[in-house]
Amino acid sequence: MEFWMGPWWIFVILFAIGLIIWAIRRQSRKRAQEMAAAGSQLGLASGAAQKTFLKSLSKKKTHLFSRGSGRKIRLWLEGKYQGLDVRYFDYQYTFGGLHAAITYVQGVAAFAVPNQPLPVFQLRPATSVEKLASKLGYPTLKFNSHASFTSTYLLQGPEETSIRMLFLPPLLDFFQNLPESKWSVESSGEWLFVYAHASLPGGAGLAAFLDEASRIARAVLQART
Repeated sequence: MEFWMGPWWIFVILFAIGLIIWAIRRQSRKRAQEMAAAGSQLGLASGAAQKTFLKSLSKKKTHLFSRGSGRKIRLWLEGKYQGLDVRYFDYQYTFGGLHAAITYVQGVAAFAVPNQPLPVFQLRPATSVEKLASKLGYPTLKFNSHASFTSTYLLQGPEETSIRMLFLPPLLDFFQNLPESKWSVESSGEWLFVYAHASLPGGAGLAAFLDEASRIARAVLQART
């Protein structure tokens, strides 16, 4: 008891905090090296986190990039993948305050939209609460021809007509037939983002993540032609 009543406990706490910070930074450096190596094998170059990229996205009020606080891009890979111009990054944001904060880190694949921009939209798996809210009038686009799609996903955007012209039966079929309804897709017009909430691929899983993200992005991009 006398030990914890003296000044030593302050040094113990500070040492523990320093040790935690060191471990986090060490793990971050290790991940950066692993992802850079994995990206290099896929033809992607690593680079510094792009603050200007994130700042421009925050202004567009996309769902993902306007959530929470403390938004950061932690890692950056870029290049051509399966014929698509892609950026991969670790994206971090925080919900809550000092005493009850939850920080999420997830992988995001961003695909440059060639030629004409896409309509701005967000497509994500609907939670049970959102499914109930949808029945009570929560704004989401519904498709009577694809009941399974409507019950599985939440589709929103400011230009309903343009979105419906994109989400014609072939694209609705594609999403309706995905084996896992974990993927979210957002368009800022010039960029198409594909991600799974709180999913963070490791170096060994980067290729599989980009394979599936590219397949989804290609389906959306081809739907407008």
